[in-house]
Amino acid sequence: MLGKLLLLSMFLFAGSGEKAVLLHTYTYDVTGDGIEETIDLYGKPLKENKDFYKEVWAVIKGKQEQNVKFEGGFDPKLLFADFTGDGIKEMMYESATGGSGGLHNYAIYSFADWKKAELPLPEENVTGHFIDDFQAVIHIPSLKEPIQVDLKDRKADYIRLGIYQENGQLNEPFELMIDPISLMEIVENGQANLQTYQQISGAYHADGIGVVETIWTWKDNQWKAIQTDWNER
Repeated sequence: MLGKLLLLSMFLFAGSGEKAVLLHTYTYDVTGDGIEETIDLYGKPLKENKDFYKEVWAVIKGKQEQNVKFEGGFDPKLLFADFTGDGIKEMMYESATGGSGGLHNYAIYSFADWKKAELPLPEENVTGHFIDDFQAVIHIPSLKEPIQVDLKDRKADYIRLGIYQENGQLNEPFELMIDPISLMEIVENGQANLQTYQQISGAYHADGIGVVETIWTWKDNQWKAIQTDWNER
């Protein structure tokens, strides 16, 4: 009787749309023991949209075993690079949220000596606002001087939306739309670095003003910006 119940529960689980799927298998030495571990990435697809994985996790197998859970998303994958400069590759997770802003989920983990440790992600505390005469000012912490952007070519839209008067005077203070970092790419230059992209918009998200591109290096247990570029649209 117990065996029949077990078979029934397995059948129901398999048909529920909740069954785990092996997405990728990787082989890297992520612990520093000189032996390549096997890293399996699993996901559980959403029943209504099997391209979206509501649960994602990795299992690291070698002399020992470790596992780690991630945010769900589209097209989950793992990337491997030595960010900390200790000669051991860290594991970087990426998946797309599927939103209109092109945002991605990220996480970075170290498994040196079989000890799981999550590294923080880089953050650029960008701020910005409109000023009189159809201009905007953007403050990027890793740049000494603020960026000033001329938006006169959009003044008809901004007047229609009630942000500005005809003479270019602001009706009231108005902040720019600052996206979180939407995309990260590994840049190999001896020690692996990260290049991040952060979109700045005006009155609405499609009103793109430009993108902040920053290259970060891991130093003194934190990310430090070593190059920042402002790319105006």
